[in-house]
Amino acid sequence: MARCFFEEESNKMKLITLNANSREVTSQGDLNTLRASDSIPAVIYGKGAEPVLCSVKQTEFRDVYGPGRRNNLLNVVVGGSEYSVIVYDVQKDVITQQIVHLDFKLVREDETIKVYVPVHLEGVPVGVRTQGGAFMQQTKVIRVSCLPAEIPASFSIDINEYEAGFSYYVRNIDLKGARLESSDRAVLFTIKSGRGAAK
Repeated sequence: MARCFFEEESNKMKLITLNANSREVTSQGDLNTLRASDSIPAVIYGKGAEPVLCSVKQTEFRDVYGPGRRNNLLNVVVGGSEYSVIVYDVQKDVITQQIVHLDFKLVREDETIKVYVPVHLEGVPVGVRTQGGAFMQQTKVIRVSCLPAEIPASFSIDINEYEAGFSYYVRNIDLKGARLESSDRAVLFTIKSGRGAAK
């Protein structure tokens, strides 16, 4: 199997390939054997499509899924057939935290989907640097809807010029054409005034 890599272009998710093996409906014992061989049982499904049972290697899946990679668009290849999907559900063992099952959901180019996107804050606010303010980020991930080809890898915000006493709301983020699904009342970050803050 080819090794899979996460790629990002112009801050949009790029479709990458993940190879999978076809599998039959099996007993719990067979599934445990599959997991013991470093494979994860999975299913591909979507509206109007027959479910496809498959399995993927733990190491290859972790190459394309993890912090900052949760919204990857995947081209899952099973027995010569290709399926454009997103990771819809990840089930883990409550003790070992090992991944034990995956749900892949089919996506269409012309249908919007809802995804969670991380928000990265860049810089140090003037309210902290020179005004004695205390910085706190309340929200680190927001939910948006957009076409699959337009899923952002992240949202980046320059916070250098914000002063003490300021609150930045999720609704103020430039979503680049995506639609906000999180509450627009949610606070992204605040800079509380300190003793040295300007009055």
